[in-house]
Amino acid sequence: MTKQEFHLGRGIRLHTVQTRKFKVSRLSVSFICKADSLYSPLTKLMFSVLLRGSEKYPTVTQINKRLDELYGSTVSFRCLQAGKRHIFKIICEFLDESYIPQKDIVNTFSGTLEVIKDILFHPKRNKDGKLDNAYIDSEKKIAIDGIRAKINDQRAYSAERCRQILFGSDPRGILIDGTEDMINEFNADDVERCLSVILDKALIECFYVGPEDGENIADSISSLFEEIKFRGAVSEIYSYKAFSKKNNLSEVTERLPVSQGRLNIGFICDTVPGDDRYFSMCLFNEIFGGSSVSKLFMNVREKKSLCYYCSSDYMKSSGVILVSCGIKSGNRDIVYKEIMSQLESIKMGNISDEELNSAKKILTNALKQVDDSTAAIESYNYEQLLAGTEMDTEYCLRKINEVTKAEIAGCAELVYPNAVFFLCGEDTI
Repeated sequence: MTKQEFHLGRGIRLHTVQTRKFKVSRLSVSFICKADSLYSPLTKLMFSVLLRGSEKYPTVTQINKRLDELYGSTVSFRCLQAGKRHIFKIICEFLDESYIPQKDIVNTFSGTLEVIKDILFHPKRNKDGKLDNAYIDSEKKIAIDGIRAKINDQRAYSAERCRQILFGSDPRGILIDGTEDMINEFNADDVERCLSVILDKALIECFYVGPEDGENIADSISSLFEEIKFRGAVSEIYSYKAFSKKNNLSEVTERLPVSQGRLNIGFICDTVPGDDRYFSMCLFNEIFGGSSVSKLFMNVREKKSLCYYCSSDYMKSSGVILVSCGIKSGNRDIVYKEIMSQLESIKMGNISDEELNSAKKILTNALKQVDDSTAAIESYNYEQLLAGTEMDTEYCLRKINEVTKAEIAGCAELVYPNAVFFLCGEDTI
């Protein structure tokens, strides 16, 4: 695989990975912004409106019809959080033209780019030249329905509440979706203003994975941004900084009409990609609760039957670990104590060869699968970009296999609880 990087304008870059391994190529266009409690939900709404229709393709049906003509090209949208940044990503996938019969030959890449360009720079407007209010109202309703539906997914809701308690006013705790009241207040002028700000100020990172040479892709992508090549944004050097808050443990209990309790614990671990202990912390998380052979799963769930599920998630971009478990509400204190007991066990070096080898195998297998799809290749390289690191998979594999039990125990010493959220039934004592 050949990797290249191109600067296409102020704050606009293209990263290419040339490979002939796949029939379908992938292009993503990411708009990266600082997490903001007002602009993040507005930006998400704005992109949702843009994808409803453009000047040339005024409805979703017409957009999809054009994509079907391009041998099933797809255009989708995702919102992501990476540390103190929110990322709004348009993702395109299109068939490599070498697999198209000569009699039907079409330029799937340029055709898909043309759709994206029309969506971004020529959105559907009414006769007064303003963005379509019907689309805005419809997307506002969808956004509000999504916010209301969150509480029905109690596992996701409780994890989100724990994050809010852990991060407090820090930008890492700002949610992309916003609130119902906030969404209701947005109007066409707000969406229009947001579009102007994003196109002028957001950092734009494009990733291409496919068979074409980077120079050719750069020429095509440059035409996509020709209308904003003199924008005001400037390039940024990326890096992650661990979240650190040395205060007392914050505990919040919330009562709702639920049958299953949800216990969530936010741990600070002060380690992000690029730190000396990063690979040891990755292994610590796998042994602690990151897999089905972890201490939390095998002991808290299986041996002691204290919960329905119990796992940990290492939020690498912020240097925190979140533990989530579903329990009988009356077992709250017992489960919390047992989770802390498993942490203490690792601190004392109680790590078996089987646990260490299983954790290493899980992480190395994941790394070996990076080259198995265009999405995985893009995701891995994107993470390296945002972390400000340049670690190829071979380097990561070597570093993981070099980690010792003592180093993992040392990492456990950095881990301490800072926030607890407990969701329980209304009749729980």
